[in-house]
Amino acid sequence: MNLKKKQQVYDDLLKRIKAEEWLYGAKMPSIAILEKEYKVSRITIVGALKLLKESEYIEQKRGSGT
Repeated sequence: MNLKKKQQVYDDLLKRIKAEEWLYGAKMPSIAILEKEYKVSRITIVGALKLLKESEYIEQKRGSGT
């Protein structure tokens, strides 16, 4: 996994979260959509989402999304 790309995706998603692009409790786009939007691999998106989860900016629920 490209750590620089993961950090860039993380930073951009965090910026979008702080700008309230997604309201509290709203679902974020799927991993597949984010892959296409950022033109990166699934593992890069999953890594960025993991960082957001560890930083407590997002919550992931199995079967419900992010």
